Amino acid sequence: MTKLKNNSFFSSLIKNYFFFTMAMSVALVVIISLSYMIIVAMLEHYLEMNTQLEITETIVREAYFTVTPVWFKIVSIGIIILFILVYIGILIGFSKVLTSRVKKPLNKLNEGLQSIATKTNVEPISFKGDKEFVQICDSFNTMVNRLNKYEVENKKLQEEKQKIIADISHDLKTPITSIQGYSKALCDNLIPEDKKQSYLQLIYRKSEELNELINFFHEYSVVEREDYKMKTEKININEFLRKFFAYKYEQIEEEQFILDVDIPESKLFVNIDTLQFKRVLNNLINNSIKYNPINTTISIGVYEENNNCIIEIRDDGVGIQKNLQRNIFDPLVTGDDSRGSKHGTGLGLAITRCIVEKHKGNICLVSDEKENWSTIFKITLPKT
Repeated sequence: MTKLKNNSFFSSLIKNYFFFTMAMSVALVVIISLSYMIIVAMLEHYLEMNTQLEITETIVREAYFTVTPVWFKIVSIGIIILFILVYIGILIGFSKVLTSRVKKPLNKLNEGLQSIATKTNVEPISFKGDKEFVQICDSFNTMVNRLNKYEVENKKLQEEKQKIIADISHDLKTPITSIQGYSKALCDNLIPEDKKQSYLQLIYRKSEELNELINFFHEYSVVEREDYKMKTEKININEFLRKFFAYKYEQIEEEQFILDVDIPESKLFVNIDTLQFKRVLNNLINNSIKYNPINTTISIGVYEENNNCIIEIRDDGVGIQKNLQRNIFDPLVTGDDSRGSKHGTGLGLAITRCIVEKHKGNICLVSDEKENWSTIFKITLPKT
């Protein structure tokens, strides 16, 4: 975690540069003055020792160029050079201090970037210093945390992908193996004449299962795509649901299930793709019929909540086991253990969730029992 100082690097740099410039200017004046004073003092002492002249400024100036020996001139030049070297040394020292303040955070960032290129899990960097560099390091740490998060999510997605591929292979293999076995037996004349028709019916049913499974896979791959767009329109959801369940009533009655409808007469408008939303309702109703015993009541309720439209599909059947409720909308998760022995594709609810979310809504399984309903699917859609 980086620690932020109150001072800004650039304001500090300007301030330091100003003081450095002033100091160097003063130092230069002092160096020149000291050099001059030392040389003049040395020259006056030399003249006093070697001449009888009255020492004046004019005589000192002329004597430097006429009567002073070479060694005196060399010493005086050496003094000037010494002070100039001191001045240059101070300048280099300031430059090094400034360079170290810049290089330290840059080196840390460079190490961090190199670790990104060589490692899968990168640790955030820690830096205490000027505000601008701390902000850069914080931005780098934010990027690192996001990369680590994406790495974890990508790993999870890859594992889920492998699992889905394995499950798809298994689900496709089962009916194909049955079809191949029955067909081979028929081709080899191993089936008596009186049983051939039943074997052909079995082959047909298995091919229907296979076709259904492939259709579900196709639908799921289509609706799951990010670029898939719904053809939405503004409709009165209450009127739409009344018409839908009036159409479904005969099928539900033939399956010996009971339909309970609680749809208000008021108008409630939402934006939906009517074709896709019918698929949502069909998936939920068909699931309830597939996994529950006859005489189960299927209920539909509609109400408003927090400026949203709430649609609930309920039944009083056998319910869904708690260990499946959390992942019931994941691909290839089936409720066979809790809702009967009939086998499903495990994609119906995954498709349902994708479609609802494409409508900017959400769907959840209400786990708490409400009015003796064992299963409640709650769909939330924004009102228009």
